[in-house]
Amino acid sequence: ALAAGPSDQNQPLSEYDDILRILEEDAEAEELNNFACGPNIDEVHRYCKWLQKNQH
Repeated sequence: ALAAGPSDQNQPLSEYDDILRILEEDAEAEELNNFACGPNIDEVHRYCKWLQKNQH
């Protein structure tokens, strides 16, 4: 059996959750590293909306 079970491959939302988690972690890292600039939250929101639209 694969480490990631077969059920994982049939769940696009789990992939979406992974992307969101990565984006959140990146945003936190960006905030710490580039406090003056900070992450572009608007871009992240637009990307998330685009992902949601293109899942259906």
